[in-house]
Amino acid sequence: MACAFSCRNLFLTTAKRPPVRWLPVTRGCKLMNDSLDHATGIEKRELLAHQAGDHDPFNLEVLKKGPGTKDNPNIVFSAFEYRLIGCICDEDSITVQYMPMRQGELKRCECGHWFKMIHKAPV
Repeated sequence: MACAFSCRNLFLTTAKRPPVRWLPVTRGCKLMNDSLDHATGIEKRELLAHQAGDHDPFNLEVLKKGPGTKDNPNIVFSAFEYRLIGCICDEDSITVQYMPMRQGELKRCECGHWFKMIHKAPV
């Protein structure tokens, strides 16, 4: 009996409340600042790179293999002297062949494609 009474009181008190209104966050003429104004450090440099048109500032996207000959190798960019790169030798392969690379060094994968790492300024 006490449970039914307390549940009924709870329902009646919550039903009488006015609905919540959501208003935009404004104070006078000010609105929320742009995310670029709040960002600092590497996050800000990443946002500035996106605005400049570089949508992969950290070179993390998968690159399609080009001709991959010794005279015309696949170019890999890096801001560091050493980088680990991966090559998917066959389209149907479920494994990745990883190779360590150094700046300016030509490296040949087991599938026969050549790679060369070139310096790119850090973000």
